[in-house]
Amino acid sequence: MRKIKKNSKSQGLARKVQKIKNTKDLLRILIGTFLYIITFFLNDNSSVKFALFIIAFILVGSKVLIKSAKNILRGQVFDEIFLMSVATIGAFAIKQYPE
Repeated sequence: MRKIKKNSKSQGLARKVQKIKNTKDLLRILIGTFLYIITFFLNDNSSVKFALFIIAFILVGSKVLIKSAKNILRGQVFDEIFLMSVATIGAFAIKQYPE
């Protein structure tokens, strides 16, 4: 009986932790999207525009870059996460920030 209570308590805690993680992810996505939208109303060659693109990219894409780096270390080089990272970094390299 004690085991059942302990498992249900740990499951409840796990649900709360997952809910907090989901809320943080949603908040990061919303802030990143807001910053991305703002960039369309700024001058084309503005350094503020570039900074907002970088901040939005870091907020939304940092997990993908980290996962890509981890996969490379494991020997999984050409998966979709790596290719997305290369495409995004390439877009920044050719100054196509909205891409």
